[in-house]
Amino acid sequence: MRCFEVLSLLSACLLISCTTPKVVDPPPASIPAAMASVSALDEKAVLEKYPLLQLDGALLVAEAIVEAKEEGAGAIKESLGCEVSKEAAQKWVPRIQKLIEAQVKRERERYMDDPISYARSQGFDACAPSCFCGALAGVLDGVDAKGLKGVKTRNLHAGLLKKLKVKDSRQTPEERGFCLQSQTWVCTGELRSFLDSP
Repeated sequence: MRCFEVLSLLSACLLISCTTPKVVDPPPASIPAAMASVSALDEKAVLEKYPLLQLDGALLVAEAIVEAKEEGAGAIKESLGCEVSKEAAQKWVPRIQKLIEAQVKRERERYMDDPISYARSQGFDACAPSCFCGALAGVLDGVDAKGLKGVKTRNLHAGLLKKLKVKDSRQTPEERGFCLQSQTWVCTGELRSFLDSP
């Protein structure tokens, strides 16, 4: 993200956290207790439990924290309902990226089997509000179109990829702020335990 986008995202987070009520905001004291009761997962179990789009949401959180300036960190903490240090988020980013790479390979295989059904099942048309157009474009981007059956399917693939990239590029910082706010699940649970583990 460029500096302007980061500042806009942080402004959107601050605006959102000030204007929207919290649906679930656990008291800070309950977070460590909840994390302590969660069993640790290994990488294989994480890949089985967390699909690509959920991992992409976790990456959105980690990158926003890493790129946040001092004054923006409070807005992110307020949006998420927990605190993740910049150092922890820096450690998370490559771990999440590695998990995403593995999930992208799986998703590409599913896509290659039946591109039309895959596009419908993953909600390609409605990916913008959830900020997943970029992740879905990443699945399609590495597909060798020559491996797809028929000219019609190859043309469909090219059109889908173009639409996803355009939708991703048109996403506003405010929309990304809303997406960030919806990732409160990252604060507790097995994925955070996995990411925080040595």
